[in-house]
Amino acid sequence: MSKQGINKRLLTLASFVEPGKVVADIGTDHAYLPIYLVQSGKVSRVIACDINEKPLRVAEKNVISSGLASKIELRLGNGLQVLRPGEVQLAVIAGMGGGTVRQILEASPKVLASLERLVLQPMGDEADLRRWLLDNGWQLTDETLVLEDERLYTVIVSEKGNERIYDPVILEVGPRLIEKKHPLLPDLLNKLTGKYRQVLQGLSQSTKPEARCKLETVKEYLRRLEEVAEKCR
Repeated sequence: MSKQGINKRLLTLASFVEPGKVVADIGTDHAYLPIYLVQSGKVSRVIACDINEKPLRVAEKNVISSGLASKIELRLGNGLQVLRPGEVQLAVIAGMGGGTVRQILEASPKVLASLERLVLQPMGDEADLRRWLLDNGWQLTDETLVLEDERLYTVIVSEKGNERIYDPVILEVGPRLIEKKHPLLPDLLNKLTGKYRQVLQGLSQSTKPEARCKLETVKEYLRRLEEVAEKCR
């Protein structure tokens, strides 16, 4: 597969895969990422996994037509449960909700403990995923944003380590994104402030007493988001 045959999001994920590692691609879909990783010479072996049989059959056709059946092994099953501890050093989990990613990590503690690096691309719930990683002996090594087809994707790279972040705003935006003043950070901050302004509007129209309390909390959250945005300009 040429560089032109793989999208920007998958290329970004590939850029965080360390050369020579044995990789698991969880939720591989059509196996475009494993094929690219092997064809580019970055790695020599990938275990491509998917919970659904239909995409795995498509993946199999793609792997065979690429002549890489001896280097890309396909496995049907749920998350990391298809792996044995120590079988791979790095796992890519992309294209699913942050809560689902967290469940996948929680469900296989022995396999997770044997991994050196996680390359994650959650579709939402980034704050909860970051919090879970930090609470379970992982640190946020790197983060980036990818804009593709008018959609903004967050990539989180995590390795074992001790890091503590308690600020919910920093956890939602991304500490490494803030530190590096990522060029797409204004887009993310605009998206988040827009989301919370909508919440604020809904709460302000409510007559329930509890809405008044929540209104002040969201106002403060918005103020903190705007503070972060100002620092990143």
